[in-house]
Amino acid sequence: MIVKYTTKEKELLARLMRAEAVGEGDLGMLMVGNVGINRVLADCLTFKDIRTISEMVYQSPGGFSGTSSSLFYGNPTAKESELAERVIRGEYYYPATNALWFYAPKSGTSCTSTWWGQNLPVNIKIIVFINQILEYVKRSLMINFIKGFIIGIGKIIPGVSGAMLATIMGVYDKSIFYICNFKNNIKAAIKYLFPIGIGVIVSIILFSKIISLCLDKYYVITMLFFIGLIIGGFSFIVNKVNKSDYYISIISFVIFFLIVILNINNSYVIKNNFFDFIMFFVSGIFEAIGSIIPGISGTALLMLFGTYDIIVYSIGNITNIRIIIPFVIGVIVTVILLVKVVDYLFRKHNNKMYAFILGMFISSVVLLIIQIFKTKVYISDLIIGIIFMICGIVISNVFDEK
Repeated sequence: MIVKYTTKEKELLARLMRAEAVGEGDLGMLMVGNVGINRVLADCLTFKDIRTISEMVYQSPGGFSGTSSSLFYGNPTAKESELAERVIRGEYYYPATNALWFYAPKSGTSCTSTWWGQNLPVNIKIIVFINQILEYVKRSLMINFIKGFIIGIGKIIPGVSGAMLATIMGVYDKSIFYICNFKNNIKAAIKYLFPIGIGVIVSIILFSKIISLCLDKYYVITMLFFIGLIIGGFSFIVNKVNKSDYYISIISFVIFFLIVILNINNSYVIKNNFFDFIMFFVSGIFEAIGSIIPGISGTALLMLFGTYDIIVYSIGNITNIRIIIPFVIGVIVTVILLVKVVDYLFRKHNNKMYAFILGMFISSVVLLIIQIFKTKVYISDLIIGIIFMICGIVISNVFDEK
């Protein structure tokens, strides 16, 4: 719960969401709810004195026009009340994450590129959400670069999911959205994705050697730090899961745990023929899967496939283009093909997808801890590692963007 509310206020919000966006389906209604809750939380502009859901709904002037619609009257359905409760509980849907306004162009007209002198960051069907300065501050190039940098480091660590870190950092669903809608939002997509992508690339190039050294010399400390980063995002994910969907979390936990725990790690031997191209192309596919599906570690899959060490060494030393090129091609092809499927699943089954991710999330933490205690653990390393784990939790919460 991110704002205090009564049952009456929950029903009031549900009625408002229905009146403003019933024709836009569940997602449209949820995003309208996000805008309403943001107005309650905002301490700026015309919303400084808005502190309750009732004050937000009936604000005048500057309130919602939906309150004058016949759709606003009448008790909400059980489904509409559920949607309102999800919004109040803290579920956010991009691009309404930090939006304070939206508007609907007339039927048959295209969405405008500006509104009251402000450039619109994205257009979605009829409803267009206008994000304020807070959104642009949170999305500053440096912040997104740092997020990408952290995600890139995580992609090198065996067992750590890059997509999970992206989810925890609050950039996952937005990145998927922009990739899927790149043609329709080229400028906004580049502005958002470019610093993240650069951060990931720079991180992987710079830290491939460093991470290998840290894992070799300070394995326990390094792994505990990344476990902290993952644990820090627990509340972010669990808040998006309905209790009725916990069975999905249990199923995904068991499946992911068994898949990883039962696999045997074999090292691939370079043969200097076309089979190498196939192997590293497939390795790129595995890495992309770990980049797109939260909870699945691309590096762990590479280790199971036996190509992890070769790829990390080649990237870290910029050597053997015959390894890097097919690997990169495999990543790009898979991202293009898989990202739309993932985007569809998140739009149509958002809560169930996060329930699935939660199971993988818990499984990842358990597997990483098991991985640590397979080695010789010194008390001094454990104490320092716990300190670093706490730092990881703090960092994860600092960058957690709801």
